[in-house]
Order: sequence, then C-alpha cells, then structure tokens
Amino acid sequence: MPRGRSTAYHVTESTLHLTGNAATGLFRWAATNHCGMSQALSYMPRMGFIDTLNYILIQFLISILGAVLSAVWIVFLLFIAFPYVLFGTTLIP
Repeated sequence: MPRGRSTAYHVTESTLHLTGNAATGLFRWAATNHCGMSQALSYMPRMGFIDTLNYILIQFLISILGAVLSAVWIVFLLFIAFPYVLFGTTLIP
C-alpha cells in the first residue's frame, strides 16, 4: 500500500505556491512605471550640455532648499510649538 501525503502537506504546498505567485506579482507591479515618467522623458526635447548642467544645478538647489526648510520646521516644532502646547511656554526665552 503506497504511503499517501497528508492533507496538511497539500495545504502547505498550495499555500507556498500561492504565496510565491502573489509575491512575484507584487514585485512585478512595484517595479512597473505607473506614472508614465519614461514616456514623458522620451517626449522631452534633447538638451545640450549646458542646459543639462543648469537643470541639475536647479534640482540640486531645490533639494537643498527643501532640506533646510524641513530642518527649520522640525526645530520650530521641537523647540517652540510642542513645548507651548504641552507646557504653555517655549524652550527658547
């Protein structure tokens, strides 16, 4: 009499198969370009070297400005807003 596999084995096997398919689909979806940026970039006119450097410089300056504004906002919240809400006074005299 051949030894049969248990129901738990079959359930485990099908669960692993379905989980693997779900993970593959999720990672494939996550790696897909949903916003159409690659198509937008292909329709952009070609830029020269100076225009490219100018674009990179502007993006860099915007990033630095965003970081500075974020830091100012965090300092404001930590030293002025939260202590005022909690204690009625600020940490900066």
